[in-house]
Amino acid sequence: MAQGFESFGLNPRLLQAVREMGFHEAFPIQTEAIAPLLKGRDLIGQAQTGSGKTLAYALPMLQRVEPHSREIQGLVLVPTRELAVQVAGEFERLAKHLPSRTMPIYGGSSMRMQIEQLRRGYAKIVVATPGRLLDHLKRRTVDLHGAKFVVIDEADRMLDMGFIDDVKSILENVPRGHQTALFSATMPNEVVKLSQRYLSNPLRVFVDSEEIAVESLRQSYVTAEEDAKFPVLIAILKTERMEGALVFCSTKIRAAHLAEALARNNVNAEALHGDMSQSQRNAVSQAFRQGRIDVLVATDVAARGLDIPWVSHVVNYDMPDDPLMYFHRVGRTARAGKKGTSISLVSREDHDIFNNIKNMTGTTIEQVSRLNKKAKKDQRDAMPGYEVYAKARPIMTLWRWVVASLVFLVLGAGAWADLPNSLFGVFFFVAFALAAATISGFYLRSRWIPIGIKRDGERLLITGIADSGIMVASKVEFTSPTSLYVERWGERLASKKMILFFASTEDASKVADWLKPGATQGEVPPVSG
Repeated sequence: MAQGFESFGLNPRLLQAVREMGFHEAFPIQTEAIAPLLKGRDLIGQAQTGSGKTLAYALPMLQRVEPHSREIQGLVLVPTRELAVQVAGEFERLAKHLPSRTMPIYGGSSMRMQIEQLRRGYAKIVVATPGRLLDHLKRRTVDLHGAKFVVIDEADRMLDMGFIDDVKSILENVPRGHQTALFSATMPNEVVKLSQRYLSNPLRVFVDSEEIAVESLRQSYVTAEEDAKFPVLIAILKTERMEGALVFCSTKIRAAHLAEALARNNVNAEALHGDMSQSQRNAVSQAFRQGRIDVLVATDVAARGLDIPWVSHVVNYDMPDDPLMYFHRVGRTARAGKKGTSISLVSREDHDIFNNIKNMTGTTIEQVSRLNKKAKKDQRDAMPGYEVYAKARPIMTLWRWVVASLVFLVLGAGAWADLPNSLFGVFFFVAFALAAATISGFYLRSRWIPIGIKRDGERLLITGIADSGIMVASKVEFTSPTSLYVERWGERLASKKMILFFASTEDASKVADWLKPGATQGEVPPVSG
């Protein structure tokens, strides 16, 4: 069962930082490791990258630091400079209400600046790559005689990169009696020997690799506001190669409505939520296990205990409030040695919690190009492998032309005195302003806005329509998955009195039907390429 951070007896200032970072319940590795580390036990933690192990050792280390000492009291060894920066940043966020400071030491950065910071007693904790730290030890520019807590993180990666001998040399420079924790995803023989030599009666903590299989999980996200989430989800479900998908919603009502909307758009989907009877939930779960349902739309509570190893995709339609819940969600794919994919739909309101999730897991979450922003080039809005097949662009209206002409007249007023005071001069100046306004209109016309995408020849959806002005659309084609999305835009479009021109009366008729009662259809002239 999940455990709150308050139960560990941590410094209230540490707890405040943990809460501000959005963490409420401890990850499994944190539940197992924090308490014994606080008691001073040596520990071996076997856990994958992204399991939350950084907090598992950072909180006990920060708890034990004496703020008034100028000595380095904590040392974390990591295999890469990127990880050094990341882990040091995590320490800084946790210690934001404490006087303790953390310093990353790694190759590729200024040795002189590092030496200067070390001389000033800048850091109580050092996060270092073995090679650069060994350089400092040889130069006698770093002193580890005050270190009382050492962490060897990702020991198996350091073995693969040839750093184990450097690690041994560094540990020989740390006084006896210090506490040591070693974390590794795997335990090859050399790592076992290292632990036997430098750890004293360590507690062994193991997190089930099937529960956390981040190495086999491709994590990605799409920036999508609320009114764009549904078409983005349709695109994902219709283009990703998936054996089964779990889509998570924040509430029972949203789960039910989303499943119904997906079904109307020819997606084999069912909902799983708490308002269903136990027999209904069992029937839906069984159908999903047997492959009779392709997409299961669920709430977090309803999905508890659902163990289906072959799920290939997890989609966070709504982001969870707690980073731990994200961990539980994405852990439902990439199981039993299989690869998996998680895709999160992130709105502006989700940015804080999403950044906390990235900081907590310490893994790369790849951004997929947004589907609903304006772009100069057709393909800029499309996800990799997609092709824009429908697009729209502004045309120069009379009022825009008048405004642009006035703007150019004002901008050119300074040149008026240089023109001859004659009818020819006036004519030349006005003609110049009108020509400039016309040229600006052609520039506006060249700024295409993609409104449809397809993949492998299959038309998918409308990704967006400009929010004001008169639009001309080129080669617009519509399919049923667009209907709900266009309906949701109907009131907004009608309120802006938008006029949409389409390449055929049939297309215009479809859109007018979808936008009713806020839209009417008139005679539409065909628009070529």
